[in-house]
Amino acid sequence: MKPAAKAPSITGSRKPCPITPGLSKKSSLVKSNASLKASLSSVQTGYKKKAPIMSSASTTDIVTLKFQVFGKVQGVYFRKYTAAKANELGLSGTVRNNKDALRTVQGIIQGPRSKIEEFQQWVSTVASPKSSISRCEFALVPNDEYSFTGPFSVDRQ
Repeated sequence: MKPAAKAPSITGSRKPCPITPGLSKKSSLVKSNASLKASLSSVQTGYKKKAPIMSSASTTDIVTLKFQVFGKVQGVYFRKYTAAKANELGLSGTVRNNKDALRTVQGIIQGPRSKIEEFQQWVSTVASPKSSISRCEFALVPNDEYSFTGPFSVDRQ
């Protein structure tokens, strides 16, 4: 496996990292089962599946999204800022450091479609003040695979 190139440090205004087409604007977030399975295979998380719970929000408005952020994102309070922003937006889920050679951060987030899109834009461009984001990967997950009952949290495994 070829080692990843070190991302250049970004100072001043940050450039947005690439966002999966169809998720950056208010467009349909629906993918076919085949393309969804293919996109999910690229993001390995190891999170345990949970039984679905009933929610007061309409399930058609709820989106579950896996994300992985590349660049200088460990050791810069990235998870802390991510959890604070997700809780500010009223989203549920979890974020953790990935112990791979790339030192990425990954997570799962669940909530209303409009808030997920706002979070996605934020995590791609702002995130932690000392982070340097080189790219982000997002993958939709069927809502019934994961269910979060509390506020967004940091997984410190």
